Amino acid sequence: MSLAHPDAERIAQQYLSSLNAEIVARCGYGKEGVVFKSSRGTAVKVHSSSITFQNEYLAYRRLAETRTQVVLGFRVPRPIQANAGLKIIEMGIVEPPYLLDFGTSATDIKPDFSPEVWEEWWGRVQENFEDRFPIAEAVYIHLKRKLNIWHLDLRPSNLRFVDDEVHL
Repeated sequence: MSLAHPDAERIAQQYLSSLNAEIVARCGYGKEGVVFKSSRGTAVKVHSSSITFQNEYLAYRRLAETRTQVVLGFRVPRPIQANAGLKIIEMGIVEPPYLLDFGTSATDIKPDFSPEVWEEWWGRVQENFEDRFPIAEAVYIHLKRKLNIWHLDLRPSNLRFVDDEVHL
């Protein structure tokens, strides 16, 4: 279980029980939360903070409002419903290639980072994607220009190509 949210499984099951559903498996975890696959065939993300819940909720709401299901060839999960009290977002499950995890994103308000912070951030993105960096950069720019979303957690586990291997 993620150290970020030790009660995540209990909270996810509480949410799913109200829908006559249950947890099937844990799909992933990180500092922003834990994701479970449900018997409804959906993913349920339990956020570790109200801030990451709100960030992700706003981004998924924007994606839904604009009917955005694919960003430059990368599928994005379809939001199904959210529960602010439990800090849960239920969404569809996508297969690679995909773009996930908007928990540290910013919607409508550009992050107030110094030029040095932006330079360091872009350096990490370039290091993470190597020869695929131009694609990651294009996805970021598309989200920013077309949807006013700054996706600040661009890394291979969140922007996954169809031929990427998964290392959990």
